[in-house]
Amino acid sequence: MSLVLRPKLPSHLTPRITQAAAVGVATALWSLGVEARIKWPNDLLVAKPDEDMGRKICGILAETGTTNLSAKRLGTGDDNRVDFVVLGIGLNANLDPEDLNVPDREVATLRSELGRDVDLIELLGTLLSGLDVELGRIEDFGAVLDDWRALDCTLGKLVRVERFGEVLVGRAADLTPEGALLLETPEGTVKLFEGEVEHLRQEGT
Repeated sequence: MSLVLRPKLPSHLTPRITQAAAVGVATALWSLGVEARIKWPNDLLVAKPDEDMGRKICGILAETGTTNLSAKRLGTGDDNRVDFVVLGIGLNANLDPEDLNVPDREVATLRSELGRDVDLIELLGTLLSGLDVELGRIEDFGAVLDDWRALDCTLGKLVRVERFGEVLVGRAADLTPEGALLLETPEGTVKLFEGEVEHLRQEGT
């Protein structure tokens, strides 16, 4: 599903929306009996006790837009605010993992985790309720990040990150107050605002 949001936030704070949404969706899935965890920055995974890597069940993406193009070009007016954000949520629901045709990685669905199908209208209501709570707290982002950490499955892990054509390997240490990932590498700590993260198998597993 896609939601059109009109947040009253400066443009530099809009990345908060993705992480707040991840908390809202994860909380909603827990209420359904699915123990979803957040992989920084925008994926939800599930894992059985004997699984180390986790299987993707949901992806979240937020794209910003503005109609105030002339002001943006000139650097005048309200160019420091976005006009809207399209929040996209792709949740694997009433299908089997093999139906997704992604043989290169492990995936999960609500059906595979719950052993049954869910009513999609009720699911939508549950998701919207969770999103409403977390997006409503977005200006108190410290509280959102506390919940994010409680649902996280990336911090403390050895990860591989691709960004802007480079590859970094290190241990995910923590989040900054604005939600950036602090990656500890042999060359030092790197602050990441975006990137494709892959969890690597831990030593000895």
